[in-house]
Amino acid sequence: MEQFEQEKKSEMVELACETVKKRIKKGQAKKKQTNEQPLENCSICYGEIIDKGIIQTCKHTYCFQCIEIWAKEKQTCPQCRVKFNKIQRVWKQGKAKKQKMYNYRSNEMNFNDGNLISINLIYQQIIAMPQISFMDLGFIEISSDSE
Repeated sequence: MEQFEQEKKSEMVELACETVKKRIKKGQAKKKQTNEQPLENCSICYGEIIDKGIIQTCKHTYCFQCIEIWAKEKQTCPQCRVKFNKIQRVWKQGKAKKQKMYNYRSNEMNFNDGNLISINLIYQQIIAMPQISFMDLGFIEISSDSE
């Protein structure tokens, strides 16, 4: 009877060990799946993205070189057409990931961005301009300040 109980315990231990091993393998497989990111393709060149450029307004991702060329012509996302002025570059160097932010200024004048030139900045240039003499039109007397 004692031998029977020992055999039963031994079988239970083996079964428990097998169950634990299976759970460990399953857990490792899940961990591996979550750590591996799926390959991303650039919707500009249709190639695999290695040197990543992320538009900061909408978070769409492209090859950095592709979106950089695009940004020189247009500062709108190729997918959703949202305006942007910053692209985050992400690339791998060895095992580490590196990041850098690039700014792109729009070719259009935007009156809300504070980039307007103040008249005070060009005041000295206006003052240094030669005085213009006005012509008498006959019905109104106009004279320049220099007379």
